[in-house]
Amino acid sequence: MRKTVLALLLLGMIGGIGWFFLEQEQDETFEQIVRARVTKHVAEQYGKETIVAVRSAYDKTASSKEARHQVAVQLKTDPRGEYQVFRLAKQQVVFIGRTRSLPERE
Repeated sequence: MRKTVLALLLLGMIGGIGWFFLEQEQDETFEQIVRARVTKHVAEQYGKETIVAVRSAYDKTASSKEARHQVAVQLKTDPRGEYQVFRLAKQQVVFIGRTRSLPERE
């Protein structure tokens, strides 16, 4: 009985650790997809040569995966040096707003 409980506990821990790493990898893959889609959208709308920087604007307080993964794009045409923030919503690129400071991802 004791060995069975310990074996189940060990399997649960191994499964939890494995799930955690798989979830992290899926998040990174999704972020790359969002970054590519947003960059393509901005390049089509403003021109590829106007893009200065593309950075992650991860929002850890959002509940859905689409809302968490945001991308900030800085353009040459913006005189104040602000970033335009975009995200995906139902596979469409959506403009969120403008910001001067981006959150640091942990």
